[in-house]
Formats: sequence, structure tokens, C-alpha cells
Amino acid sequence: MNLDQKSILSLKYPVLIGFVVLWNLGFLVAYLLGRDEVEGVFSSISSTTIGIVCTIASLFCLSVARSKSIQSIVVSEKRAENFKPDEFYFVALISGVLGVSNFF
Repeated sequence: MNLDQKSILSLKYPVLIGFVVLWNLGFLVAYLLGRDEVEGVFSSISSTTIGIVCTIASLFCLSVARSKSIQSIVVSEKRAENFKPDEFYFVALISGVLGVSNFF
């Protein structure tokens, strides 16, 4: 499997920026929810929040990789030739494993 960053960068810039902002905002919320507890970010509410963020990211990447209609919305027409679903499956796998592991 040859991973290439050009495929991830084939997304439209507002979608890419929105994904990164929401990802970081989710982790900030997890931090803020857990900072009053002794465990901090390892508290149950923080762990659940991180699990939800990672699961949503995984579902987003799976939907981009599988659905042609979603691809037509989020992939830039100028960079469509760089799009390969393998990279999105890989990100979905990693974030899905992280998401599921935070629920246990």
C-alpha cells in the first residue's frame, strides 16, 4: 500500500480546514471537560468525548472513500485526479481504532 498525501489534499480547502478545526475543537472540549477531575484527560467523560470525535472522523473518511456523491461534494475538481480512496480507508481505520479503544 503506497500512501500519498496528495489524495488527502485533493479535498476542497474549506472541507480540509473544517475537518482539522473540528478535530482539534473536539479534543479541546475533551480537555475542558476533564480538567476539573483528578484523572484529567483520562477521565471517563474526556475519554468518551475523544471516542466520539475519532468515531465521527472515521465515519467521515469512510463516507468520502465509498460514496461517489460525497466525493463530488468534497473533492476539488482541479485535484480530482489525485484522489485515491486507500488513504481515506487508512485514516478511517486508525481513527476508528482510536475511537473504539476510548470506549473501553
